[in-house]
Amino acid sequence: MNERGSWYNAVRPVAIALAVMAAVASAGCGGNKTKKATSLGDAGVGDLITVAGTLSLRGSTPHTILMLEMSDGGVVVIQSNELQEELRTLAGMNLSIEGKVLPSIDSESPLVDAQSYELLALPSGEVPLVGMVLLRDGQCVLETADEKLYWIRGDFADVLKGYEGAKVWVVGTVGDAALPEKPEGSVPMRVTGYGVLSSP
Repeated sequence: MNERGSWYNAVRPVAIALAVMAAVASAGCGGNKTKKATSLGDAGVGDLITVAGTLSLRGSTPHTILMLEMSDGGVVVIQSNELQEELRTLAGMNLSIEGKVLPSIDSESPLVDAQSYELLALPSGEVPLVGMVLLRDGQCVLETADEKLYWIRGDFADVLKGYEGAKVWVVGTVGDAALPEKPEGSVPMRVTGYGVLSSP
């Protein structure tokens, strides 16, 4: 790699990070009417768009930024005042993100302000469940946004008890709902993997 290429690759993440901060300030001054766009090609500044891909962290501390790598090779810069820290824990995972298109000085990397997201299937084909860890009668339970309860079983049950009140994602196998000792209203789930999205 020549000297120019090395310099460009080292500086570009910092330049994009500065562009993100400038774009956020600029977006706060506009009065764009939000509309739903079906693709990045159709989206303009202020439009609401849904993009899907693999989330990654780029750059060097403290100038790291979140980027979503799409299956067609496109890359989107992701920022969010409310979800930023949560999204950082999901680097390497597949997500669908809905957000508003913000002004960007880098035409190759559109900027999207994430307002919500959904975890997509892992390479194993498993789709993570997202919810809050609760304790019911001493048992570890996951409550999802639609108020479904999953009784956490298996080797990770005791570990997840230590995250009471935290928002987490889990994958595993839903078991026999007829077990008599399960917490009321819950479905047994043997968890085989998890991640912590936010602390209590």
